[in-house]
Amino acid sequence: MGLLNTREAIHALFSLKSNPQLIRQYQACLAINAFLSIPLILYIPQYIDDYYRSYSGDFRWTIDNFRPLADLTYYIFNLGAPATVGAPLYLALSLIIGSLFCVAVARAFGVRSPLWTAVATLPILFQPYFLQNLSYTYDSTGMTLGLGFALWAALRARAAKSLAQLMMPILFLSASLLLYQPSASAFLPMVSALLIADWLGLSDPVHASAPKRGFGNPLFSLLIPYSVAVAIHAGLSRVFWLEQGAYGSRNSQVSGTFNTLLKTSISNVKVQVGVFLNDWFTSPGGSIFAFCLLICSLTLAWFLTSKRRHGNTQKPKI
Repeated sequence: MGLLNTREAIHALFSLKSNPQLIRQYQACLAINAFLSIPLILYIPQYIDDYYRSYSGDFRWTIDNFRPLADLTYYIFNLGAPATVGAPLYLALSLIIGSLFCVAVARAFGVRSPLWTAVATLPILFQPYFLQNLSYTYDSTGMTLGLGFALWAALRARAAKSLAQLMMPILFLSASLLLYQPSASAFLPMVSALLIADWLGLSDPVHASAPKRGFGNPLFSLLIPYSVAVAIHAGLSRVFWLEQGAYGSRNSQVSGTFNTLLKTSISNVKVQVGVFLNDWFTSPGGSIFAFCLLICSLTLAWFLTSKRRHGNTQKPKI
């Protein structure tokens, strides 16, 4: 494992065709993602939205959810309207797109090995809370693209050295919101992980000699892009979202007062924590994931301890 280098990750995504090592990393990610997707490819689950779009040929993401880039994306992939059943084509596109961003994230954290690239990035696409997104016949590609844009925005934000350079992550995060709003939440843990890596001294020499941002100025790479992107999305939806569907109207309610907002936020957090605890501690699958998480945490602790003991020049290779 090399040192954290987000600039290398950004460069990697644009030099994939000319770099054999990057190609091997991408092939490894795509292969393992495709292998794990076999049950979804063979089963082709159909949800009520999938039946509706297959029957009517309408996209309706803009009207129902204010996701105009989702409509545009599927209009391009579908070669126009009406919507056509192409399962498992959209899942295949999701894996092709998602594997690209997996390689970028792996390179950002210094992983060069194709095997460890595939293993280390499995939680991006194949974790319990994104598997359902991949199973949607139509939505999966837009959701994966939105997730990738959020991760890409995090890498760009961490590499930014000025407010002007934050424009790119703001644009990518805005695009993520306009594709699939929940996918933008991937920006927060990714930026947090990058900041923690900076704080632990895992940055490459270029970043190590640069002015420290990390925890000293988290607003620079975390709050500014996210706040501006959310404000842009809110402004666009207020101006252009004139015909709300039932789903969008129900899920776009805004709390009127601070007390109501606080109570609603606490209630939502309690619900999500309850779902998380129920999934991880009351099911056989959850126990396996919890065990894997423990092993990964111990491995990370060993790596950091070894790094601090021997310094940056002698570190475990991955």
